[in-house]
Amino acid sequence: MFKILSFLILIFIFNCVSIAMEKKPYHHLPDGTFRNPEGSPKRSENFKWSFKIYNQEKKN
Repeated sequence: MFKILSFLILIFIFNCVSIAMEKKPYHHLPDGTFRNPEGSPKRSENFKWSFKIYNQEKKN
């Protein structure tokens, strides 16, 4: 009985997740990438993120 109940719960959860993915926000493209709206800034490929510098700036 427990196996059947757990199976049905998993099927229900999977179904809810798949329905939610059909209603993706507008910035998701069908191939899984993101749309960059016109006029938005372009991120430099040479940008280096540092948590150390971020934490130092956050304290100031």
